[in-house]
Amino acid sequence: MNETNPRLTARILWYAFVLGVVFYYLLAYILRHTGHLLELSLPENYRVPVFVAALFFSFALLLVLLGVKGKRDALLGQDKPAEYLRNSLMMFALSEVPAVLGLALFLAWQNLQWMLVLTVFALIGLFISRPE
Repeated sequence: MNETNPRLTARILWYAFVLGVVFYYLLAYILRHTGHLLELSLPENYRVPVFVAALFFSFALLLVLLGVKGKRDALLGQDKPAEYLRNSLMMFALSEVPAVLGLALFLAWQNLQWMLVLTVFALIGLFISRPE
């Protein structure tokens, strides 16, 4: 049986998630500059509280990723490649959440700067969770 290297597989998945996060921002940028924006009637007084909540959530995710990274990396030393890949995928998915929140906030209130801030949080999370 030919087994794949779990680090190589995790790196390929990591690059896919990084490209996905960058794509979310590019999508928002293109929508903003072409004028193809959604007309949502969401209350303006929710803008700042929702963004602040997204920032706190994103920061908390970064702390979780820092805590989980060491445990995930120790799995390779224990010869548990399936668990390593599962934990890597979970970390990548959690890292992507701020970018998805940023895209949702952009679609709701067309604020590209907020999208950029949350995309940076997602990229930091992906940097933290990248396979060695």
